[in-house]
Amino acid sequence: MRLLNRIDTGRGVRADLEALENLCRLLPGSGRCGLIDGAVTVVDSSLHQFREEYEALLTA
Repeated sequence: MRLLNRIDTGRGVRADLEALENLCRLLPGSGRCGLIDGAVTVVDSSLHQFREEYEALLTA
């Protein structure tokens, strides 16, 4: 949530975007229920579908 908030408010940097991508690789299957997997699916899909929008919000 913090990473997404930083990016959404224009305070994110490339490392934040990379951290989101890493979390999408590491988190699936790590929870006791499907909530983590579901959240990761949404974020990962948005990263692929709206990559340019994410990058446009990053600061130098």
